[in-house]
Amino acid sequence: MDTICKSREEIKPVVQSNPKPKVKDVHPIVNPTLSKPNAQAKALQLIAFMFLKELSTEKYIRFINVVQGKANTEFFVSLAAITNASVCKAWLRNRQSANVNHNI
Repeated sequence: MDTICKSREEIKPVVQSNPKPKVKDVHPIVNPTLSKPNAQAKALQLIAFMFLKELSTEKYIRFINVVQGKANTEFFVSLAAITNASVCKAWLRNRQSANVNHNI
């Protein structure tokens, strides 16, 4: 019986590791595009940053439609990296017009 009873000084609390994962550890698993966006995600982010506040919803959607294809998406991301929003807007309008005329 003496071996079962211990003084308070002898009893040490059990320390468990934190069972909650850190948010930054889980985030890439939940949405891998946030850590390494693909070209289309990058293009959509750029269009939103450049034009979301100034364009009507309809015009904004037309710009998004331009970057649905891989070639346009990659070109737009490159163009945005070396020019400004004005040049990007002109290019998006040009491609939008080309898509409309091509579909007729």
